[in-house]
Amino acid sequence: MIWSFQRNLYPLMASKQDYQIAPGMDLPDWDAVRPVRIEMAGLLQPDTGLELSVQVLSLEKWKALPMKSIVSTLPLRLYYEADFPIGIVHVYPVPTIANQIVLYGWPQVLAQVETADDEMFLPPAYQRCLEYNLALELSPRYPQFKLSPLVVQIAAESKSNIKSLNAPTLEMECDAALLGYGSRFNWLTGDSF
Repeated sequence: MIWSFQRNLYPLMASKQDYQIAPGMDLPDWDAVRPVRIEMAGLLQPDTGLELSVQVLSLEKWKALPMKSIVSTLPLRLYYEADFPIGIVHVYPVPTIANQIVLYGWPQVLAQVETADDEMFLPPAYQRCLEYNLALELSPRYPQFKLSPLVVQIAAESKSNIKSLNAPTLEMECDAALLGYGSRFNWLTGDSF
């Protein structure tokens, strides 16, 4: 249901592994909106502008690292602890030089609507989805009003349309073991790589 990812740069310090992220607090290392989830990450080298891919680990993979205090100039893995109100980014290995990390995270949840006059700016189809799914969500609180089956259908369809629009494009590949020569074959282009 997310229509975009936020790309944000944060400084990494030498010999520091854990970074707190939260808005407007004295404690955090990064004074910024805490992402709901980090989808992708990169390590930006300021002198070259090169952005190296950083693997975002699950909790299980983070726990499986036997020695988290290993040091390197290139921390190419991270684990995001999405605590509230302060999130914690753990980088691995511990950086020996200062760099910048790029986080591609889910944006914060929608702004709180206080009055009926508040304006919200959303991509196409999101308003319809929010309106009909809100009606569906609120219907148990008002049992005296009968909910139309059409509202239920529109709520489901509008949510499904957004999910299909935002679904990632999957690339079909053939397993290298089946090809016999250790490369991959792209069936769309006919290229081996």
